[in-house]
Amino acid sequence: MSSAQRRGLLCHITSLPGGPVGCLGASARRLVDGLAAAGHTLWQILPISPPDATGSPYCSEGAMAISRMLVDPETLIAQGLVLEGEVPTPPVADPRRVDFGQALAYADAIWDVAWRRCRDDAKPALLSMIASYYDAQPWLYAFARFAARTRVMGHHDWAR
Repeated sequence: MSSAQRRGLLCHITSLPGGPVGCLGASARRLVDGLAAAGHTLWQILPISPPDATGSPYCSEGAMAISRMLVDPETLIAQGLVLEGEVPTPPVADPRRVDFGQALAYADAIWDVAWRRCRDDAKPALLSMIASYYDAQPWLYAFARFAARTRVMGHHDWAR
């Protein structure tokens, strides 16, 4: 193989194991480690932004945000934000088709528990880290407000 040639992988995170649709957890890290050990030096992923109402990440309302469905529940457990018994049973996955509605409901249930624990148990180090990140990302405040309103009110024409 010439030095100009490189090997890699093109995939979407949803094709990885974990969660109801795949996630950025231990399985993903093991895959990347295995690819690196095999000499792969490139990994291109497809959009990981929150999907639109049809499940497409190509028409996302937040191009710089990550879909909450892709965050690993085991990571939240390891950080103490969710206890083992608080993780709902993941929806049964059909290997041929993803039910994004079920996956989103599952992710929302986990995130709600994590946010309540973070807020109510006053984890100062984590709250400080979140605040620092929030302050450093000028787009995040507007996106968070938009996402919260959309979650409560649904997808509507905002100009009306």
